[in-house]
Amino acid sequence: MTRKFFISASVAIFMLCSCSSQEQTQEHDPEYYIPTRTELVENNTYIELPGPSLKKNILIDSLTVEETIYDNKLRAALYRFYKHVKLEDGYFKCDLKSGEEINISQELFERFIKNHVDGFNKWIDEVHSQGRKARVEDITEEYLECLLDKRVYVRGEGVEV
Repeated sequence: MTRKFFISASVAIFMLCSCSSQEQTQEHDPEYYIPTRTELVENNTYIELPGPSLKKNILIDSLTVEETIYDNKLRAALYRFYKHVKLEDGYFKCDLKSGEEINISQELFERFIKNHVDGFNKWIDEVHSQGRKARVEDITEEYLECLLDKRVYVRGEGVEV
């Protein structure tokens, strides 16, 4: 009986150590490491995100690893981009000429210009053509900080142009 107990105990200890060792390896394995949005900004990590977002629903809290990495990279890239976007004379202007200036791919930079500057400005023109005033907001530090964490940005007063 002592021998069976000793063998059983040894097997149990071995299995516990194996599981514990495997979990520790996964925690430190670069394959499982997900950089935060802040780390991506502070380290000035090059960001390239081809194609549309992998994120299916922005209201879902449980994203896959791939979706989380994509979302973190996207938010970090948007943060870098929006640091260079200002509201001037009622339209958004970007003082960047290329993605290289903020260490993002040129393709991503061009999508940001098209969707986040030209797209908003086109909407402003459409509102004006209807005889109405567009309500727009300048990019604030509070908005930029919300890009780096999980908070949702709630609009301020806005400016009619």
